[in-house]
Amino acid sequence: ERKKIYLKSIENLAQQLEDLTRKTDPTRYTLMSNHGDVTGYTNAGLVKIPMIVGWNLYQGWYGGKSEDFGPNLDRIHAAMPDKPLIVTEYGADVDPRIHADKPIRFDKSLAYGMDYHQIYIKDILKRPFIAGAAAWNLSDFSSETRSETMPSINNKGLLTLDRQPKNTYFLYKAHFNKNPYLKIGDGSWKLRGGITTQQELTVISNLDSVALIVNGKPQLKKATVDCVASWNIDFKPGKNEIEAVAYKNGKAFKDESTIDFVLQPQAFLNSSASLNILLGSQRQFVDDKKQIWIPSQPHEQNSWGHLGGEPFKIKNSSRQLYGSDKNIIGTQNDPIYQTQCVGLDGYELAVPKGKYEVTLHFAELMGNGIQSVLPYNLDSLVAEGKEVPPQRIFDVYLNGKQVIKALNIAAKHGIARSVAQKFECVVTDDKGIKLAFKSIAGKPVLNALQVKKVN
Repeated sequence: ERKKIYLKSIENLAQQLEDLTRKTDPTRYTLMSNHGDVTGYTNAGLVKIPMIVGWNLYQGWYGGKSEDFGPNLDRIHAAMPDKPLIVTEYGADVDPRIHADKPIRFDKSLAYGMDYHQIYIKDILKRPFIAGAAAWNLSDFSSETRSETMPSINNKGLLTLDRQPKNTYFLYKAHFNKNPYLKIGDGSWKLRGGITTQQELTVISNLDSVALIVNGKPQLKKATVDCVASWNIDFKPGKNEIEAVAYKNGKAFKDESTIDFVLQPQAFLNSSASLNILLGSQRQFVDDKKQIWIPSQPHEQNSWGHLGGEPFKIKNSSRQLYGSDKNIIGTQNDPIYQTQCVGLDGYELAVPKGKYEVTLHFAELMGNGIQSVLPYNLDSLVAEGKEVPPQRIFDVYLNGKQVIKALNIAAKHGIARSVAQKFECVVTDDKGIKLAFKSIAGKPVLNALQVKKVN
């Protein structure tokens, strides 16, 4: 009953504001923006009041799938066919340092952002009843209460905080530029790496087809689909010269880029190789030292990987499939510490004889209470609550030698604080590097691992 009274008062206030606005300036359209609860706003009597209704929609980001966006627009239009509709807000976070071969919702990757915006643009353009739409936002911006991969920054921009374009910016240029447009999709990804040299490269263009030349070798010409053409490119270690060419009415349009590729060792055959590994993660990360971090893998013979364990996941979260969104204290490279393998038995790397630096990275991701809910919580799926830090104590052995004794990360270092411990390891046989984690209480964890050959 109290809610009914409240909603009626809101309706009355909205109607008063509407009447005042139309009286003051009869030539001006009125608009009210709502978030995605169509039934709630309809039942409150609010959608009938303004001349235009705006909807802030985030299918595929705060919940659901991106493919739900179009059908949701159709349902809204069917419910109010005489009311002009504007999508007043939509977007997905893209941290320019994060990349994923298999992007998923809330991984903050460049690839997921591209997939999301391609679907939204296509669904908006094919529906004539949509009067307009506004991507949120042109550029990344400060948002002090946020944590996540880049604390205090909202990464939904098409440009970075310092106005450098992401691939999503190029996508909008191609769709809405009336002049011929062609751009190699290297936005924020001119430094790449992986255990294989083959990766996808996109070219973004409003022209019909694009020819690609990689290190002087022509690739198969491809047609653009929704302004995008993609190739699986076999990059070479080091500098790669990329050229894209497209034609219109006999005139050539070109773009060039240099992409640096760092091959990560699947086996340490190269004595100068180093390896930066994220545990419990499915994404790549480029840190502030231009080091490329790649996801771990289950142990493979004559290679490297973790033994046992499972990725850390926030309890009762419908957003992230892995990792934490906590602000990690003591680092600007939060994604190194926001994922971890929980309950692992060990980590093994096949390496030749020699001297190595082994750096273990830890952060306790449980405890200290969940970050407070943002004032602008569009999904209402993240609730405030308390996390109880686990009783987690363990020893770490490196090639049989105890290097860490009775580590209690929370007690010694605190919650969500970065910890890096470096050890020297001399390998004198063909057994490589072997880390063992022995539980005293609770489950051992490891967030990230670095191995570097010392000459």
